[in-house]
Amino acid sequence: MRDFRDITDEVAEMARVAEITVLLRAEKASGCRKCRSLGGTTKRDCLIFHHVDPTTKSFAVGLAVTEGRSVAEVRAELEKCVVWCKPCHSRHHLREYRARRRAA
Repeated sequence: MRDFRDITDEVAEMARVAEITVLLRAEKASGCRKCRSLGGTTKRDCLIFHHVDPTTKSFAVGLAVTEGRSVAEVRAELEKCVVWCKPCHSRHHLREYRARRRAA
C-alpha cells in the first residue's frame, strides 16, 4: 500500500510541472521577438528562449522541468531571456560565430 506522503509528493510534482508548462507557453504566446513568427501554427517548440546575456545563464529554460527546477527559478531565468524562433536564433549565433572567427 502506498504511503500518503508518496501521493502528496506526486501531486506536488504534477502541480510544479503544470505550472511551469503554463508559464513557458504563456511566454511563447506572443511569438518571436525578432520577426513575430509564432513558430508555426501548431509548433510552439520552434520557439526558443534565448539568454540576452549568456554570462547570466543559470540553466537552459527548456530543461527546467526535467532538471527539477522550481517555479521561482524558472521565473527568474525567464527574466534573462527573449523568445526567438529557430531561424532567428540560428542567424544570431551564426553572426556571433563568424565575428569570432574574423577576430581570431
